[in-house]
Amino acid sequence: MGRAGLIIILFLFVAGLANAQLKIDFRRVDSSMYHASISENWNEVIRVGKEALHHDIDYFYLRMRMGLAYFNKQHYRNSAEQMEKAIEFNPEDPLTREYLYYALIYSGQNDEAARASSSWDQSFKKEKGIKNRKGVEGIYLETGPEFSNNFDDNKMGKLPQQFRYREQDLYGNSYYSQLGINLNINPHITMSAAYSNLIISRQVSVQYKWGETDSVVSYDYNVRQNSFYLNGKILLAKGWSLTPAIHYIHVKTEDISIGLLVPIGSQDAKYDILHLGYSFNNMVWSLALNKQIAVFDLGIFASYSNLNNMTQLQFGFSATYYPFGNLNFYGNTTIKGLFEEHDPRLVSSQMLGVKVSNFLWIEGLGVFGNLRSTNESNAFVVYNITDDINLKAGLNLIFVISPSVQLSLRYQYLQKEGGRTEYSTDLPEGQRTIKLKYTNQNIIGGLKWTF
Repeated sequence: MGRAGLIIILFLFVAGLANAQLKIDFRRVDSSMYHASISENWNEVIRVGKEALHHDIDYFYLRMRMGLAYFNKQHYRNSAEQMEKAIEFNPEDPLTREYLYYALIYSGQNDEAARASSSWDQSFKKEKGIKNRKGVEGIYLETGPEFSNNFDDNKMGKLPQQFRYREQDLYGNSYYSQLGINLNINPHITMSAAYSNLIISRQVSVQYKWGETDSVVSYDYNVRQNSFYLNGKILLAKGWSLTPAIHYIHVKTEDISIGLLVPIGSQDAKYDILHLGYSFNNMVWSLALNKQIAVFDLGIFASYSNLNNMTQLQFGFSATYYPFGNLNFYGNTTIKGLFEEHDPRLVSSQMLGVKVSNFLWIEGLGVFGNLRSTNESNAFVVYNITDDINLKAGLNLIFVISPSVQLSLRYQYLQKEGGRTEYSTDLPEGQRTIKLKYTNQNIIGGLKWTF
């Protein structure tokens, strides 16, 4: 190839660069986005906007039009992000403020919406239907039973020949109620407080040989639990929040012991169940740090507790995600580790939610790993029973009756495991513990009323 050919190739290359530069200059970008906007070609608005940003072209109308495009495509998380960028160019633009507020609301970022609108003019907020938060934002109530097959499936049965004595203490049905309130301290701080009551039926049984026959002595009693919960959500810099929480649990039950009686002149022993009322307290302290990034809400959390006469440290990571930028489909994945004395455990959970109509959402949940002595949702739920909880699965129906009234119906299935102690002189240590598996199922109804 001669010199003339090289010159022609170089000329075409430079011309191509110049032509490409013409295609992405400010005037062409602005014109393309304007015409795409008025024709409601939202995909083209987003495409041109992304290309312009890639070439360092950034200004108010570019961000505002991209925000409008994402809003009309119902990708509210991306819309809010673009509107926030637009406000950095023009903090007083009313249309941008309005779309930012509702993009945050429609994507479930209510706290961020309240923070963003807190300094806006009251007449503007009234015109656009933007309400000021009240001191008491709302109340919620939930209640329902939990049914267990433990008593029926783990009856004593016949005592094996080589054993002289065995005992067990089983959990049965329960009933749960909770009343809570949501408070707004200021645009940057919200609080939640709740009182709950839980009544669990229990049955302790002793089986022993009395002569040539088995004798069973049983005693039914209840565990009554009153809990008080408090958390505070503190909005830090944009997208950052810190949530400290405390959960106080007062338990009233009975201390069970086994009495041994040997009648005079008899070679057989008789056993009796002795019981004495007593109470104790449990505490859980929790701290969580969250960051909103695009369609993700990411969080790390830690807690300290003193459950079941032991201390626990819990650490974990949580990711909530909205792949379409709205509440039509969302999910949460949580992984946490519990360190209880010398018993480290790993627990993971997966939740998926979907909007099936304008008034109904359905959520499905699976939790895997031993939940005993763990807590979840910033210590809002505490598993302080002594039995193992090896699996939890559930389905939650959320009915939006009106903007201020929401009903829920929650079903949960739990696989649990207790123990029975058997005594025999034939055993190396004189005794053994066998596992008793059972299942619980609960149905909880809830009402949330927002003022």
